[in-house]
Amino acid sequence: MSRLNIPENIREVLSRAISRSKLRSELKKFEFKNHWKTIVGDKIASHAKPAGFRGNALIVQVDSSAWAQELSFQKNTILSRIRRFVPDNKIISDIVFSVR
Repeated sequence: MSRLNIPENIREVLSRAISRSKLRSELKKFEFKNHWKTIVGDKIASHAKPAGFRGNALIVQVDSSAWAQELSFQKNTILSRIRRFVPDNKIISDIVFSVR
């Protein structure tokens, strides 16, 4: 039987394709997003959402300047928790809090 006749799991196919491309490092930036509530807790998650990246800095949108200030004090803790899901420090090296 030829290789073309053997069905493959699409997840496996995509995983192999991504691991061979530059997309892998870009996708790693977003691995933590599914765990945001675990990382920051329910209360913070209801007031702060990851919005994107500027270089290696994670942009987090917050409800108010008070939340931005409070979370700036917790930046190192949040970064260390993110690194449980994205261990490469070069991928996410900073957090910037932005008021929506």
